[in-house]
Amino acid sequence: MLEVDGILLAGAPNDGPLREIDPVSHEALIRVGGRPMFLYVLEALLAAGVRRVVIVGPPELEEPTGWPEGVLRVDPAGSLIANVFCGLEALGGHRPVLVATADIPLLSKEAVEGFLEECRKTPGDFYYPLIPQDIMERSFPHLQRTYFTLREGSFTGGNLVLLRPHAAVGFEDLLQEVIAFRKKPWRIVSLLGFSFALRFLLKRLAIGDAVRRVEELTGLRGVAVICPWAEIGFDVDKPHQFLAVKVALEEGKGAS
Repeated sequence: MLEVDGILLAGAPNDGPLREIDPVSHEALIRVGGRPMFLYVLEALLAAGVRRVVIVGPPELEEPTGWPEGVLRVDPAGSLIANVFCGLEALGGHRPVLVATADIPLLSKEAVEGFLEECRKTPGDFYYPLIPQDIMERSFPHLQRTYFTLREGSFTGGNLVLLRPHAAVGFEDLLQEVIAFRKKPWRIVSLLGFSFALRFLLKRLAIGDAVRRVEELTGLRGVAVICPWAEIGFDVDKPHQFLAVKVALEEGKGAS
C-alpha cells in the first residue's frame, strides 16, 4: 500500500441545516453515536496506516488527553482550499497526501486501504474517487445524492482526494472553482471547454477524455478511481443524512 500523510478538513462552521441537530460551533464537532464526527474519520485514517495526519480545525477540536503520535491540529484559514494549503504547509513533506473531510463518519479502514491500493496501481498527480450509483443506492437506498452520467455509467463523487504536494501549487484558483462547483458536475466539466460540456450533457463524455483534457490544461495527470466503497460518498450535511448515519452506527454497521 502507498505510504501517505493525511489532511483532515474539520474547519466548516456549523451554520447550515445541521445546526438544528446540534448547535456546536463547527460541523466536525457534531456528536453522533456519542462522539464528534471527525473522530470516526481520524480513526479510519490512522487504522489504515496513514503516517501523519494534520487536522485543520478550531481549538475546540483538541483532545483533552492529547493526540496520538503523528497527529497535529492547525487553525483553519477560511475557505476549503485555503485549509488544504494550511495542511500541506504543516506537513511539509514529499509523501502523497490523502485529503479527507470530517463529515464522513462511516468511513472504514477497509475503504481507505482499498482506495489507496487502487491509486497505487496507476501513476498520477491526483486521484479522485467515483462511486457508481447502483453501489450507493444498494448500500444506502434512501440517501439523496447528486449523480452524473458518463459514458461508463452514473456516479457520485467521493470525499477523499489523494494528491502529490506539488500538484496543488499554482492551481489555487482552479481548485477553488472545482470546490465551489462540486455539487454541480456540469459546471466543473464546463471548465474543460464547450465540446466537453456538450458531451457531458448528452451523457457521452468518457472518463479518459476528461482526464486527458485536464492534463492538457494543467500538465497534471489526474486519475479517476471507481470505488465500491459507498461510505466514501456518504457525507453528512443534512439532518436526514445525520439520522441515517446515527442508525447505521447504532446497528454497528456501515456501508456494505
